[in-house]
Amino acid sequence: APAPRPLSSACDAAISVPPAPSPDAPPRPAAGRGRRVAGTLLRVGLTAGALAWLSQRVDPAAALAALEAVPRWLFAVPVSLLLANSLLHAWRLQLLFGAAGVPLSWRRILPVLLRASFVGAVTPRGGADVARVGWLARETGDLEAVLATAFTARVLELVPWGLLLAYGLAWGLWDTLPALATSATLFLGAFVAVLSASAALAAKGPALAQRLPALVRDRATAVAHRLQRLGHARRALALATALGGWIALHNVLSVWLLFRGVGAAVPASAAPAIVPAMDTVISLPVTVSGLGLREGVFVIVLAPWGIGEAAAVALALVRWSGELGRALVGGLLMLGGGRSPRPSHIRNTTDAGTDGTR
Repeated sequence: APAPRPLSSACDAAISVPPAPSPDAPPRPAAGRGRRVAGTLLRVGLTAGALAWLSQRVDPAAALAALEAVPRWLFAVPVSLLLANSLLHAWRLQLLFGAAGVPLSWRRILPVLLRASFVGAVTPRGGADVARVGWLARETGDLEAVLATAFTARVLELVPWGLLLAYGLAWGLWDTLPALATSATLFLGAFVAVLSASAALAAKGPALAQRLPALVRDRATAVAHRLQRLGHARRALALATALGGWIALHNVLSVWLLFRGVGAAVPASAAPAIVPAMDTVISLPVTVSGLGLREGVFVIVLAPWGIGEAAAVALALVRWSGELGRALVGGLLMLGGGRSPRPSHIRNTTDAGTDGTR
């Protein structure tokens, strides 16, 4: 068997200097770079448009004054609950890694998640996921298990989120906030489709992977077998889903406390209906870090509850400060030298047979 090759973390790859191309080598296609540049320019343009729309409705000086009037203790709400969510995410991944046959303590997972949140704050969308997978692969030495576990964890998050969206539609979003109801309906349909496709993939993944090109067939087959193994770990899947529900409720609680902190009379029964629907819009990758989109959603949602536009923008910024606070913790971990040690041996499951074990 060939000697196992060490895996590099996402950050190592980001800062490494690529080798100079050979003079005889054909030029690399520029289509991929062109699409990335076009996508970035589009997002920057949409961000500028969203901020321009917002500035026409809200005086920046009034928004700044409203932000200064926010009680200081309110800033601790999103930071503390997001850090608690990172701990719950680490617990979920520990359960799923164990079910995949790769024991990994949450104490080793949590620093990875926090450092990845910092990477996500300073890189384009998707950078956090790449860093997370790279660092977890460094921790476990099993890239296929990391890919299967990360995919499963992400899919399971859709279950509680989808249930809350269904609750919101039943609660009456169509009557109070039709735009949010439309987004919630579209996302709920997408979630059902993804969950159905994931169940089929877990059942027939290995057979489908065998039909892929030889370049990726072995690795895809190993990942498919990991997914199939995870699919049989029903207790771990149920616990990970329950923890995902806890995380979703933390998000609802965080925003509801912000509402109440500025006097918005949003009842507790309305928060689980409104907040997940808001997040369906805010999560759209159309602006830079959600800038402009997040504030606009807060303005629209809080208007029926008697909250002025300047105060709504201030609350949106307070919520964003929670993400920045968590990213700051991850940045401090990186500055403190909290990098994962490179394992002395990396398991190459693509050379180990179809079940991904030696």
